[in-house]
Amino acid sequence: MKFVGDYHTHTRASDGHSTLEENVLAAKEAGLCEFVASDHGFLSVFAGMTPKNFAKQQAFVQEKHGVRVLQGIESNIILPDGTIDTPDEYIRKLDVLTVGFHRFLKPKYAFSKFIFVNGFGRKSAKQKLVKVNTQAYVNALDKYPIDIVAHLGHKAPVEAREIFEKAKETGAYIELNAKHLDAFLPYLKDALEVGVNFIVGSDAHRARDIGRFDEIEKFVKDNEIPAGRVFGTAENPPRFKDKTNWRKDR
Repeated sequence: MKFVGDYHTHTRASDGHSTLEENVLAAKEAGLCEFVASDHGFLSVFAGMTPKNFAKQQAFVQEKHGVRVLQGIESNIILPDGTIDTPDEYIRKLDVLTVGFHRFLKPKYAFSKFIFVNGFGRKSAKQKLVKVNTQAYVNALDKYPIDIVAHLGHKAPVEAREIFEKAKETGAYIELNAKHLDAFLPYLKDALEVGVNFIVGSDAHRARDIGRFDEIEKFVKDNEIPAGRVFGTAENPPRFKDKTNWRKDR
């Protein structure tokens, strides 16, 4: 497979170790045409997006760099009702809105049962939240113009089929994350049966890992995922939602 995009990368604006400039160089070396700068959401406790860093990235992606740089955020689901930690006014400025579960949030949310148990609890305790977790993803897909569901199965267990059905309905891609393929494998059968589309992401936190898709390519082949449903290749460039005029129903 000829991959031409990496749709999940990080920079020093969150917990990455490289600058956007370094990521651009790495993307070029990997032969990519585009990549998404998808730093963590505004309520990440250690290193989340800030208004200042958002503005810097916005200015950067508007320049020409030899590869297309898309501005994204890897937003956190922070409440069971599907609320995410990217304010509406920033969503409207994004090229790509990625959503997933993360446990390192600011204290107001970190010590809620939803975040703390899924992030740090025992397997038995997490299993009691499966229906809550599932509905949180479904609610988020209903509320927001989500482009990518990231690393499903990482930390928060779910009944994935319901999420896949909602993702197909809303046109969201399901991520094949180079770091979390094992967590996703139990859900793959349902994903294939429902007919969702996939997108590739290295989840690179260092420039050198951008475009490293060997494990994803092997995963696709070993599990007989139709190539036509994997986006981010020369044959299958993804399309993302226009969020400019998006308004959340209240």
